Amino acid sequence: MNIHLTYDIDAVKLGLDAAYQSDVLDRGLEALADSAVDLIRFFSPGGAKFKSLWQKTKEFGEDTHLKSIVVDNAWERQDIVAFMEYGTKAHPITARPGHVLRFLSPDFSGGGTPTGADFWYAKSVMHPGTKPYKMVEQAYMTLENQTEIWMETWGNAIQVEFDS
Repeated sequence: MNIHLTYDIDAVKLGLDAAYQSDVLDRGLEALADSAVDLIRFFSPGGAKFKSLWQKTKEFGEDTHLKSIVVDNAWERQDIVAFMEYGTKAHPITARPGHVLRFLSPDFSGGGTPTGADFWYAKSVMHPGTKPYKMVEQAYMTLENQTEIWMETWGNAIQVEFDS
């Protein structure tokens, strides 16, 4: 899932110098992408490591101006990113054959390094499910409001899409 920001210079009808329009739109698209990254990081759960994986990927046109920017997560486990975005229903978790699941005991006080007695083990558990964080959706909805201001000036030149 990602947020895709694009602009179409041909949709701009302000009668300004084309190079000036492109520079302004490049800066505008860049600012919207920066806002998208900041917003997704704000709405994301977890620590700094997960939040830092949200990134911008720029695509340039033949004229060296920005064509689009995609904001997405660089983590190789996109399935977990989707679980965090949309949540999960209650579901069983089963250990692989010959293995067990290991969990830190809820009684562990956090003082020192956990030892064997601080863990509990199981072959399977029933996960209660997770609530959806909707971090990308919330960022998109907030960004849409910012984009409306741009659209008042630039028409339909800038498009923001939420790709789930």
